[in-house]
Amino acid sequence: MNKKIIFMAGSYGVGKTTICNQLTNSLKIPTYSASDLISKHNKETYGKNKYVKDSDLNQNILVREVSQIEDEIFILSGHFCLKAPDDNIILLEKDIFKQLSLNAIVLIESSSELILQNLYNRDQEIYNIEFINKLLSSEKNQAICVSDSYNIPLYIYEMKYDGEDLAKILSIIDNILRQVK
Repeated sequence: MNKKIIFMAGSYGVGKTTICNQLTNSLKIPTYSASDLISKHNKETYGKNKYVKDSDLNQNILVREVSQIEDEIFILSGHFCLKAPDDNIILLEKDIFKQLSLNAIVLIESSSELILQNLYNRDQEIYNIEFINKLLSSEKNQAICVSDSYNIPLYIYEMKYDGEDLAKILSIIDNILRQVK
């Protein structure tokens, strides 16, 4: 089976889970969370701190878990970089994304102020805006690097949280699906 995988990427708090749930309901295409697949395999739960013990090992687990998904078309949500305990950023190895055989990348972005508010509403935690800016920049740079390195189409969407995001992202996904069929 030749899987068609759309990678929905973005920083913590940008709204990937919400938009992916809405896409699944609208398109009847399943969505899988990279962190859920990894944590299920590892039999551990990642809390709001999002720290992982071994990001390289986890990414290899992700490749194995995705290879076992039987759906022909699906959305995989995840990140291109992670938060280290010391507020540094871990860039995930770009080769992992080649191994996943992605058909397209949709990078969801937003302003750091809106992400800070989303993270506070979700986790009741206050993050440093400089860190969020660094995270957003790293996520975008790594998405562009992966896209350019492996010739994977990249679509960047700026979330407005104005009620129109779903329709606009549906349009992007419809375009991708027409190209990969």
